Amino acid sequence: MTRTVLVVDDHDLNRQLLTMLVAAEGHAVVEAASVAEVRARVADATPDVVLMDVNLPDGDGLDLVAELRREPRFANVWIYAVTAYLMGEVHERAHRSGCDGLFEKPVDTTKLLPALRAPARG
Repeated sequence: MTRTVLVVDDHDLNRQLLTMLVAAEGHAVVEAASVAEVRARVADATPDVVLMDVNLPDGDGLDLVAELRREPRFANVWIYAVTAYLMGEVHERAHRSGCDGLFEKPVDTTKLLPALRAPARG
């Protein structure tokens, strides 16, 4: 099943790597590097999966996840946080914001790829 995956990361190399991994699985990829770009990308289209960097240059990725989750059209979207900083309250914040899971950078493909293959929600 081909899905549309929104890959959000402000670091070009990280975003490109995730994009290549996702595209190699046959999924369509939409990229964003900031909160503003995410808002623009989802204004008229809803992805099936979001890979959200926690730290973005113009805001907090987990706050953005909570914002997206308030929209009914995102109720059935798989949203995963992606971060290099697993210290402190990141796990709890990710859960509270509405993330379905959390991946540590560098992303372990043996965990990411099964998440992309998960059955559609709803």
